Amino acid sequence: MTLLYYSHDDCLLHEMPAGHPERPDRLRAVVQHLGNTGLLADLDVRRAPEIDTARLPDVHSQAHIRHLE
Repeated sequence: MTLLYYSHDDCLLHEMPAGHPERPDRLRAVVQHLGNTGLLADLDVRRAPEIDTARLPDVHSQAHIRHLE
């Protein structure tokens, strides 16, 4: 079985306050570690597709969606 790894270049634009786990430096560090250990070669790396906005309520509250809009 192959493990899928989804990501997108736009993830590197997701700026959050220092210390927040969702930040570009953390993503870069994870990808670098996967590459350095050889694990990246074992993954099926795919570009994450753009989400259909109708699916946003599957993962976010309506209040959060309104805030983003």
